[in-house]
Amino acid sequence: MHNFKYDQAKIREILSHMIVVHELPFSFTEYELFNLLMKNATPHYEKISRATTRKDCITSYEIEKRKLMAELKQVNRVSVTTALWRLNATYFMLSTALKFKDVFPRYQQRDPTYNYLPSDEDWEKVIVVCSFLEEFNEVTHIISGSEYPTSKLFLPELYNIKKLLKNTNVGEDSFMADMIKKMKTKFDKYWGDCNLLISIAAVLDPRNKMKLIEWCFPEIYSEVDAVEHIVTVRETLRNLYNEYVEAHKKNIGEKDVQSESKRKL
Repeated sequence: MHNFKYDQAKIREILSHMIVVHELPFSFTEYELFNLLMKNATPHYEKISRATTRKDCITSYEIEKRKLMAELKQVNRVSVTTALWRLNATYFMLSTALKFKDVFPRYQQRDPTYNYLPSDEDWEKVIVVCSFLEEFNEVTHIISGSEYPTSKLFLPELYNIKKLLKNTNVGEDSFMADMIKKMKTKFDKYWGDCNLLISIAAVLDPRNKMKLIEWCFPEIYSEVDAVEHIVTVRETLRNLYNEYVEAHKKNIGEKDVQSESKRKL
């Protein structure tokens, strides 16, 4: 404790990170109980206004952005055939790069340290990948986007993803062959087992019922697994229904007992 040294600047930095991470309002630092807490923690604490908090958050953002830019400068080349699982971000990155295709040669002329100018063959590959990811991006937007969809929408989109991967024909010698293979492997790994939560949510939508399961599963799973998973979903729904029936009977029974007790009173 003798070596304790209070650092208001460090407190402000940590608070700015807390505000951003937990999506708190800038006025959080002006809350009465928060300031009471900090004063009890250390009498050295000085109240921070919302204006100062806003400035600190912007400063923290700029610092982190500079760190990221410094790390990106160490990257010589971005592979277009691997690590495409942040598909939306990859699609936007490549499609934006295509728009500035003619800028790269001029940039090389101005910066002698830039030694990785994409060749015409590289750009042709980018065009092919973009045409694939453009369609994939539309399908995955509902699942991985920022609109927080309800779970009943997931199953049709999983079906579309599987269908897209299955119907994308590339030769064994194609530079995309390995990428498509890895994507299929990842899909089967994460969705190889029946996801009951998604499946039941889809069935409970009156527009779908079991027909959607019977239509999607043969595309998503193998013939044997599809039949097994359909049975699993149907049995799970039946068990859930029976549980609700028993709970309802019990609830009705308790109400009857209460009514009878009131009449006796």
